[in-house]
Amino acid sequence: MGDKFFAIFSDAVSVKRSGKRLTLIKGDKKISVLLKNLKAILVFGNAHFSGESLNLILSEEVPIFLFTRFGKLKGIIYSETLASNYNNRLEQYELYKNKRLEVAKFFVLKKLGEIENVFQLYLEEYKQKLLEVSDLNEVRGIEGIVSKLMFERVKETLTDSLFKFEERSYYPPKDEVNALLSLTYTLIYAMTYPLVVSLGYDPYISFLHSKRGTHMAFCSDVMEVSRPFATYELVEKIKAKVFKKSDFNNNSKGIYLNPEGLNKLLNFVENISDRVLELIRDCLAEFSTFAEDLK
Repeated sequence: MGDKFFAIFSDAVSVKRSGKRLTLIKGDKKISVLLKNLKAILVFGNAHFSGESLNLILSEEVPIFLFTRFGKLKGIIYSETLASNYNNRLEQYELYKNKRLEVAKFFVLKKLGEIENVFQLYLEEYKQKLLEVSDLNEVRGIEGIVSKLMFERVKETLTDSLFKFEERSYYPPKDEVNALLSLTYTLIYAMTYPLVVSLGYDPYISFLHSKRGTHMAFCSDVMEVSRPFATYELVEKIKAKVFKKSDFNNNSKGIYLNPEGLNKLLNFVENISDRVLELIRDCLAEFSTFAEDLK
């Protein structure tokens, strides 16, 4: 797999195969793309993939991420469903039935440690509370409080920025910073899926998050460790004025990135993706060891 995202941000685009390349056609315009250079294909719009193009994409193990205009993930097309390491899945199911609380605490402790390291917040009090609680909702409550502290630090950091930030909001995001945060987190969530399934884990059997609809809740569990780093790096780009007001569109449904702003964000995520995936891989490795110790 390559190191670049390729985004389709237009309706009525046809995607066809040309040897080992993809050809994108809209009207009389054509673009040729070499698949081996791509980390993933991101579709914001109504692209039409030929059967041959899909076969090539799947054979090269390049995931396709399908998004709404506001950056909400609609689905993932990927060649691998679950790897053959069924022992990891069996262990995961057993932990879910018998040790869910302990594993949820593990993921939150990992996130708290990263928030301390990245944002220089002292969270020992919350770590101790986390070890003492005996209810999953209390674990989630502590994670929520500490996440709020992280975003309060973000608010302080962006006080003199071009973009103002009051609090975290979701779909649709109510301001530019939230639009950037939401899409960054969604891209990380999407990138987590191929990693999770390649290791044989079930992306839906979670410990901290609750599954809702098509939500791959275990991916959300393991990506929590990467949120502080990604958030800090994004705030630094905002402070450096990488993003402009002209990078966003606003309609009655909310604020979203236009193609120019999207390209900037994709470049940002590409640049941090190696470190993000390293954090997630390390977390999964520690999770495996932790699971063995719980037996």
